[in-house]
Amino acid sequence: MQELRDLGEQIATNRKARRMPVRRLAVVAGVSPAWLAALEKGEIADPSIAKVARVLNGLDLDLRVREWHGGVPDLDELSEENERLRQQLRDPAARALRFR
Repeated sequence: MQELRDLGEQIATNRKARRMPVRRLAVVAGVSPAWLAALEKGEIADPSIAKVARVLNGLDLDLRVREWHGGVPDLDELSEENERLRQQLRDPAARALRFR
């Protein structure tokens, strides 16, 4: 699934931007280094949300759920996305995190 590969790439990019080794993040998140490396490569077909949340928490990131209306985003959604991107531009660690 492409979204999981994208998530893994974003985790790896952010971890590297913080100069954090896989082993250290794995310890902080309570997962094995092998599992984390596989997640970053998009090789885990059905990762546990709890484990992913712990990994993101170890990078000071979070997992958000939002309602998807499908189709074209409305003005409020575009405004929220614009503000999120502005915040990323102000945060050097977040700038390294690529969103697609």
